[in-house]
Amino acid sequence: MLTRLGFAVAGAALAACLVGCGNVGEDRVLSIMATGSIEGVVYFDQNGSGQLDGSEVGLADIGIRVIALGTRDTVARPVTASDGSFATAQLPVGRYRVSFAPGAIGDSVVVTQFEDSVALLAPGGMALVTVGVGFPSLTIAGARAQVPGKRFFVEGVALTALDVFGDTTTHVADGTGAIRAVRVRRTVVQQAGDSVRLQGTVASRAGQPVLDDVTVIVLDINRLIPPAELVSTGVAASADGGRLDAALAQVRNVAIADTATGATGFALTLDDGSGALTVLLDADIVFDLTGLDPGASIDATGVLVPDGGGTWRLKPRGNGDLVRR
Repeated sequence: MLTRLGFAVAGAALAACLVGCGNVGEDRVLSIMATGSIEGVVYFDQNGSGQLDGSEVGLADIGIRVIALGTRDTVARPVTASDGSFATAQLPVGRYRVSFAPGAIGDSVVVTQFEDSVALLAPGGMALVTVGVGFPSLTIAGARAQVPGKRFFVEGVALTALDVFGDTTTHVADGTGAIRAVRVRRTVVQQAGDSVRLQGTVASRAGQPVLDDVTVIVLDINRLIPPAELVSTGVAASADGGRLDAALAQVRNVAIADTATGATGFALTLDDGSGALTVLLDADIVFDLTGLDPGASIDATGVLVPDGGGTWRLKPRGNGDLVRR
């Protein structure tokens, strides 16, 4: 057991050691600097999911900048390899901001995922950064206002099944409006009510914006289709000044004024006093024409499709869109 005197002697010896041995190994300690590295991948977000999955490919020759957080000092400038990967040399431990070199990705794409853009390096550690770039996502109203040329994504609920009218079209709506998609690739089965993501570019058909050269990604099935807007025949024929272009509309309890059979289908002329509306029963759908005679009253629901002459036709999607009164 140490006595009080023993503690005093031990304390004096420790003090002497601290004074005499203070510089022992100091040069070796100062020469050791803890380091780590930053590695990552830059990929093209082909399906617009914002996540790296099996369908994505890496982007080569993308310049990366690694900047010490809180400064403007670029400490590393890696460039992505053919598989989109990049890695820095060893860096001092600390916090770093990872970004693109100026002009590295152009203005036709946007960053869709940037996981861990602020990297924290621990001694001997490795910080991982995942970066996705892809086409921007727009609302349907935003898509309709675009100029041709740039590609983008829209999401919404399909109002029609793909190819329901025997062509490569579908109609999609979100909370901002509706749009018709044309030249849709038949890569998936897409039904009315499906939640979808469409990739395409804007074009003009019959004087109205459409989504052109389209790839469909089905996100979910059997979603609630937005209800058809109840309108007069005159409003339907003008799509309410274009506001309802491609949208789902309905007229109720209107008498059939005339009928005609043509190459594109069976046409009904309806007029509730506000103006004539053509309801076109597409030839590619097997409609039951029983009771669809002049003088009979019906409810008709369908999507509004421009005819190129400044008016719109109502196109029912099947027999369920026609109700005899």
